[in-house]
Amino acid sequence: MASAAVPLDDSQLAALAAQAGDDPARLRLLAMAQAAAGRHDEALESFQRAVVLKPDYAEAWLSLARLLLDLDRRGEALASAREAARQAPQDKMAWHWLGVAAHKLDLLDEAVAAQRRAVEL
Repeated sequence: MASAAVPLDDSQLAALAAQAGDDPARLRLLAMAQAAAGRHDEALESFQRAVVLKPDYAEAWLSLARLLLDLDRRGEALASAREAARQAPQDKMAWHWLGVAAHKLDLLDEAVAAQRRAVEL
């Protein structure tokens, strides 16, 4: 999950974590900041906590899928991307990233179908 922004330092991340509490949207933002700072394990925990607290949070599932792809955890990324597309069937980016994840696992029929769906939207 590359970011053009300057990564937050440890104290800023700690403050953001304290503010996040059990708010799934804030946890997602925290996870994105953690990922940008290279703190991938913490980012994974924050994304996973967000989707546990709000299982229908498509944006968090999609962000989790993208981080997992960056970490080359392809099977987990595919599962998260599938969930994002299931939760948000009209979200072209969910379908795009599902296609990317499927392609990385050589699931070419699924990859093509997902990319086609993304283009249709």
